[in-house]
Amino acid sequence: IVFSLIVLFLLPFQAIGGGTNGAQVKMQGKELQVNSVIVGDQLPVSIVMNNDSSFEIIWSSRTSSSFLYYIQKYDSTGAPMGEETPVKLVYPPSIAKSSDGSFVQTWITQDYGQYPSPVTVHYSKFDSITGQTYSGEVITLYNNGDNEYPFYPTAGLSPNGSFVITWTIPFQGIFARSYDPYGNPRGEAFRANSDDYDYKSNST
Repeated sequence: IVFSLIVLFLLPFQAIGGGTNGAQVKMQGKELQVNSVIVGDQLPVSIVMNNDSSFEIIWSSRTSSSFLYYIQKYDSTGAPMGEETPVKLVYPPSIAKSSDGSFVQTWITQDYGQYPSPVTVHYSKFDSITGQTYSGEVITLYNNGDNEYPFYPTAGLSPNGSFVITWTIPFQGIFARSYDPYGNPRGEAFRANSDDYDYKSNST
């Protein structure tokens, strides 16, 4: 058995001013190793910024016997806050967080008991102000072996609580759907890309 030894690194940057081409950035300190376990595949999943400039990094850790997700918190200087912690997430998760502590998570599920098997993009939003959770299904397509079903969903959350879910359908494009703060869709899903050629992947 051959294991790939992959280490995740944090590259902190700092804005140093503007100009005709917008703000410029510089490295702030040295790169930092995020994960302590390096056996197997360590793959970045998501990074969440907080209002006080602290942040959390989430990644997956895959070995021959396990598949886990971990989270590591950092303060505004990039110093670790505690140790990395395993978290229960559904593959592949994407999390977006707002300054008030609200967050949206999106993921996919597939029913392998059917053929063609349905593949569904889901979302769940937690509102920190009301304490309410809003959940729903974004889209369901069927996998009949041609890879024309949703991959790699991602979430984006605005300060007013509205959010957007995106996903990829290879060889078709990047798609998105917008929602109000209560999880109600605002219009139909739309395609973000205008061209119809080449493989599309990993929207953000």
